Amino acid sequence: MKRLVLLYTLAVTLAAARNVLGQAEDEAQQGKRTLETLIVDRMWALRLRAELQFTADDDELIDQDTSYASLPTELYTVGAKFYENRSGVDYNLQWSTWENEQGLDAIRWSWRLRAAVTGGECPTRLALKYSLIDDNDTRYHYLYLSADKTIAKGVYGLVQYRATLDDEEGGEGHQLYEYISWMLTDRFRVGQQGAICHNEGGTDVRPAYSDLFSTLFLVPEKTSLRLKIRHYDSTEDFNYREYHAYLYQKVTPAAWIRLSYRFYEDNDSHESHAYGIKAKRFFTARGAVHIGYRFYEHSDEADFGTAFVGGEFVL
Repeated sequence: MKRLVLLYTLAVTLAAARNVLGQAEDEAQQGKRTLETLIVDRMWALRLRAELQFTADDDELIDQDTSYASLPTELYTVGAKFYENRSGVDYNLQWSTWENEQGLDAIRWSWRLRAAVTGGECPTRLALKYSLIDDNDTRYHYLYLSADKTIAKGVYGLVQYRATLDDEEGGEGHQLYEYISWMLTDRFRVGQQGAICHNEGGTDVRPAYSDLFSTLFLVPEKTSLRLKIRHYDSTEDFNYREYHAYLYQKVTPAAWIRLSYRFYEDNDSHESHAYGIKAKRFFTARGAVHIGYRFYEHSDEADFGTAFVGGEFVL
């Protein structure tokens, strides 16, 4: 059991366990098995999660300025993931709601069904996902189709299509998304992800974004550094760039902290900095809690902070 605690901590937080395949964020497998089913020692498992998030600023712009109406002052999220390894199926259900003082509250829920369609140690998996966002004025529906696979040793890829339907405004659209990562060595991983969108009635396929990222395991099984660069380009002569850095440090066999920094700049000469810290503690292989704080500093207008706390449990 102690080995599973360590393996789960490394795979989910640092992705540093050498015998764990690197897949999409926050998902890890050992051979054909998800780590959740290994933890409960059976062919199926259920993972439950919940998080509370609160945001505030000294000038109360979030509560009064319409420019910040879509920023939640309170955010509540709960989710569940079901894994069944014998047939290679997993099911994901998630619900969240945010509230602010300006009345622009929103509810979002989604579900996903994913199944292995080929055999072997690295099966091809197909997924169907549906998501709904209701912000009191408009309901947005999203339908996703995706396929992912470990293509070769240390190489993982995913491609996804998303269809968008806006009930009231007729804002139908399409998005094509791709993700690929490559474990070059036991201590260095690189990758790229991006998307391109097209709205019905438009003549341009943008907006689009592209990310480049890398992870360097500075001290194996203890310390890792993740870097990411994003470039975003819209159809209205607006573009921005983001630079992210995350430092993960394991402080005990079952606990870690993450320090983060993000720099933002756009072609309207706006800049912002974000500083964050998050700590997570696994009390057993099945259960963990986390707590964190982020502070956002802008070149003009509001500076604000976000505190969050949450937990998860595997049944």
